[in-house]
Amino acid sequence: MRVTALLALLFFLAASQAAAATKVIRFGKLIDGTGRVVTNAVVIVEDDRVQRVAVGNIPIPPGAEVIDLSRYTGIPGLIDAHTHITYYWDGVTTPRSEPPRHPAVVAVLAQENGLKALEAGVTTIRDLNAANGVDLAMRDLINMGKMTGPRMFVSGTALMITRSTAPPAPIGILADGVDGVLRAVRQVIASGADWVKMRGSTGGFDDVTQFQTFTFEEMKAAVDASHALGKKIAIHSYGPGGARDAVRAGVDSLEHGADL
Repeated sequence: MRVTALLALLFFLAASQAAAATKVIRFGKLIDGTGRVVTNAVVIVEDDRVQRVAVGNIPIPPGAEVIDLSRYTGIPGLIDAHTHITYYWDGVTTPRSEPPRHPAVVAVLAQENGLKALEAGVTTIRDLNAANGVDLAMRDLINMGKMTGPRMFVSGTALMITRSTAPPAPIGILADGVDGVLRAVRQVIASGADWVKMRGSTGGFDDVTQFQTFTFEEMKAAVDASHALGKKIAIHSYGPGGARDAVRAGVDSLEHGADL
């Protein structure tokens, strides 16, 4: 059976200014997120908010727009916990080889990724590492209703150590030593980020190395500083060493964790 994401549908419905304030959406089946399946479900939406779910033939509120999706199964919006929405594709080069462009141009080009996420049923994403505040701008534009895309929780620019690397160099804020890490964490949070992202090892894309970068003491300082300011932190580690110390430091989410 074909499946559509209920919340993704609502995002698109909200984009129509002429749409009725009340919508009645009929589904053949509806999965409520706990595993319960509702047959012949009717979802009542008022001012783009789900108010209730009914079953069968119910009275239609006066002036309501009726949307018949009875061929489909509705599901709650999906969540993608690790994305890079600003890695757009212009149709010619690859996302890692795009020429430098103004952050406003990048935000507009990256909007296509947000639309594709919604079409796939993903209504919330956590974006982990973007340059020039583009992820923060996209998050805010979506929240303002000026850009169509999923709800975004963003990390701004990731923390990384100073090291020699072949181009293209990873995007990151250089932070060396405990004091440097504390400054960088505070800088990221002050910029408006929802999460802090830290690169705890080498590796990524075609780089399959697994060398730990930040020390345990540096990771612990980052975790403690993030938590002290009411934020959570994700640490990237392709290798077991960085992953082990990230967990010991109390990280909120470990990214990749290969070879554990």
